[in-house]
Amino acid sequence: MAEEKIYTIPLRREWQKVPIYKRSAKAVRAAKQFLKQHLKEEVKLGPYLNEFIWGKGNRHPPPRVKVRVEEEDKKLIAELINAPRKEKKKDEDTIKIKKPEFLKKKDEKIKVEKGDKKEEKIIEEKKELDKKAIENIPEDKSLEKEEKEIIKSPSVKTASQKKEKVIPKN
Repeated sequence: MAEEKIYTIPLRREWQKVPIYKRSAKAVRAAKQFLKQHLKEEVKLGPYLNEFIWGKGNRHPPPRVKVRVEEEDKKLIAELINAPRKEKKKDEDTIKIKKPEFLKKKDEKIKVEKGDKKEEKIIEEKKELDKKAIENIPEDKSLEKEEKEIIKSPSVKTASQKKEKVIPKN
C-alpha cells in the first residue's frame, strides 16, 4: 500500500436503514465495511474519526466523512482528514500529538510545572485578586439581604405572632 490514501465515505445511505437510536453505531460499522471493501484488509478507526462520527450524539451522525488511511506498524488506521498526525522524534521514542483547533478547549487551565516561577506568580496573583474582591464586598448590603430573608421566612412570623397575641378575658 502507498503511504496514505484518502477516501470520502458516504454514510447516509447506510444509517438511514436503521432506527434513529442506532444511527451512529451503524455509521461506524459502515465506515469499517467501506474501507475493508476498498483496501481488502481490516482497518481500525482513529480516535478523531470516532469522535467526529459520535460528536452530535447517537441520532445525528454526519452524512459523509473524509478520511486518510495510513499504515502504522503493519496495521491500517483510518483517521479524519484534518486530524493531527503522530510525529516520532528520531532522538527519542516519545510521540507528540498536536491537537487541531476544533478540539481545543476555550478555557485551558494553567499547569504549574516544578521550577516555573512565572506561572506560580501568576496563580498567586490571581488568588490575591480573588481575596481582595471578596474583601471589597460591602457588608451593609449583605446584612440587609440576610435581614430581609429572616423577616420573610414564615417561621419567624408565626413565633412573633404567638408572642403578640393577647387572650381576651371574659
